[in-house]
Amino acid sequence: ANAKKNIAQNNLENRIQTKLTDGLNNIDLKASDLIVISGMGTNTIIKILKPYLELLNNIIIQSNRDLEKLRNFMFANGFDVKNEKAIYDDHYYVFIHFFKDDSKHDKIDSWLGPIIKNSEDSNYFSFLLNKYKKVSTKVPENDPRKNEIDSRIKILESLIEKK
Repeated sequence: ANAKKNIAQNNLENRIQTKLTDGLNNIDLKASDLIVISGMGTNTIIKILKPYLELLNNIIIQSNRDLEKLRNFMFANGFDVKNEKAIYDDHYYVFIHFFKDDSKHDKIDSWLGPIIKNSEDSNYFSFLLNKYKKVSTKVPENDPRKNEIDSRIKILESLIEKK
């Protein structure tokens, strides 16, 4: 109902079609379609997309968690990032536009995003830095994850310094 209301308020009824369904079931998908999935966790998004990846070329995703896992999944399935943006509205929301392309990515691309990592806006990096610092204080020194967390802290500090 909210989607239909927003579509009508923006006079987009002739361009946007809404359907209530379980994931992408019972939707006649075309390669030219742009799919938007928002407000769910990565595991749910992957479950929805997995059976349809060969049919899709353009997908905009806003996941509430595990963006690194999401990017790795999409990269492994022949997608690249066309655009991505972190938007703050009492919480950071990251929107990622994926498209069919077999580009190769490194670990930082999967973690921060190939476009976001080059962003001029350091606020999102500061947010992540604070988050990793909090986690770092709770992880014991002998925990194997400690080195990865501390490495990410250094990378974020370096990115912020460059901004």
